[in-house]
Amino acid sequence: MQNFYAILGVSKNASSQDINAALRRLVRRYNEETTHGSRDLTEALKFINRARLTFANPERRAQYDAELELIEAEAAKAEAAKEAAKEAAAAAAAAATETTITRQAKALKPVSDNRTGATTSTRPSQTAHAPTQPMAAPGFQETMDPLDLDSLILPITLDSNQMTFGGTAKANPGMGQDLGSVLTNPGKTKQRSTAPNPTLRFAARIIDYGLWGLLLGLIWNYLSSIDIISPTVAQIVGSPFIAPILITLSWAFVEGSLLIFFPATPGKYFFDIRVATNVSNPYAHNDPNTLITASFFRALRIWWRGVGCGVIPVYFFAMGRAHNTLITAKETSWDFDGDCLVTHGEIPAFKVMIASTLLGAVIWMYTSAWATPFQHTLQSGWNYAAKTTITTLEAWKILKGDMPTYGTEFPAAPAKENRTVTLENTAQGLIDKQDWNALLAHCSAWTKEDERNVTAWFCYGRALHKLDDNAGAIVALKRASLLAPQNDDIRRVMKDASSIEMQKKLLLKRRTEH
Repeated sequence: MQNFYAILGVSKNASSQDINAALRRLVRRYNEETTHGSRDLTEALKFINRARLTFANPERRAQYDAELELIEAEAAKAEAAKEAAKEAAAAAAAAATETTITRQAKALKPVSDNRTGATTSTRPSQTAHAPTQPMAAPGFQETMDPLDLDSLILPITLDSNQMTFGGTAKANPGMGQDLGSVLTNPGKTKQRSTAPNPTLRFAARIIDYGLWGLLLGLIWNYLSSIDIISPTVAQIVGSPFIAPILITLSWAFVEGSLLIFFPATPGKYFFDIRVATNVSNPYAHNDPNTLITASFFRALRIWWRGVGCGVIPVYFFAMGRAHNTLITAKETSWDFDGDCLVTHGEIPAFKVMIASTLLGAVIWMYTSAWATPFQHTLQSGWNYAAKTTITTLEAWKILKGDMPTYGTEFPAAPAKENRTVTLENTAQGLIDKQDWNALLAHCSAWTKEDERNVTAWFCYGRALHKLDDNAGAIVALKRASLLAPQNDDIRRVMKDASSIEMQKKLLLKRRTEH
């Protein structure tokens, strides 16, 4: 009878989690050895499947522990009997030696011949007596060296309905799938690999998140177009800081659902990555509750530990940590806790092409969609931090006495030049009259006179926009935006002009095609 605990390198009171981890390590090791041809996969899996069946069922484990304890007790008795036999043999040999020496001593004493008067001596016989070898106690069996792993893979016949421990058979109805189905490709002779591959797993996850995010984006835009969701809410939810959190969280539930019915997700399918849950529990495949729990908990652990809840700054640190864990420990923390095994197969050429195209398209679309909002958010945050810093420094100077206090009069702000005030009043009057041609001529002359005046460029761009010259209006409004980045009115008019210009280009393109 094999000592599973010694072979797995765990104690007899080890928890189920430790035993499952040891079994997965053994699976990965045998998979690597069988991949290189040094061991047969079928024979290697026999021991692992037998250990799985033993430790996955508490009753079987208790029965195994009892029989193992009984066998170890019998082995201890046999060892004690063997030692006693050795000691008895040694004592008998010592007694025999002592008797021989005594006889030799008596034989060496001089004996006088009454007839001749000569003295003679007798010598012992030169016959050698071989020491008697102690016999082993009946029923004793040599114990197996736990480090001799080549002797572990024995031709054990596993019956799908029976499991034998020390000659005791017990029925096993409803046994789950064999572990060999996890490590072999369906319809192919070449087996799958358990070697860690962080790059493929990361690329598959990017494809999953990208496709799911695009689907959510289409649904969100449709709800916004029919006024179910307000534009303000749509803008906030679609920002590059909020959307990844919602995409990754909602995908966790989708991924958990997919793993219940399929061993992969769309991204994992293209890279031929399969996830097996409850690897060390062969009964879980017939227990829907256990399978559902393992799948959803694994997906949620990935969202929490693997992607840092989708928060952009934390995401990269979480992925880097998961990468290092996968390289060093051969499995991630969520695979360890969820008793999961990830395997990789040989990727066909057409899948490589499709996956590469999808990955490039997803990265390009998200970069194009989020580049401008991300830049504006960073710029707004930088401006806010700069203003906060300046305010803090000024308050510190006031506290130190380097600046006049609020009790004294501050110097008045410099007044605008009379020429600038006159131009602004004229422009406002033309705007009130909606005389856009006159406003265009006035603001054009104003920009030439004062090229760094924000109001002049904004007035000029607004006049061009009203006269349906949106291309020129965009150029003028960009100049005004550079002079005043925080002016919301300039950005609003420039956005309207850009939308109208884009619609014109699309309409012209359709007419040209037809």
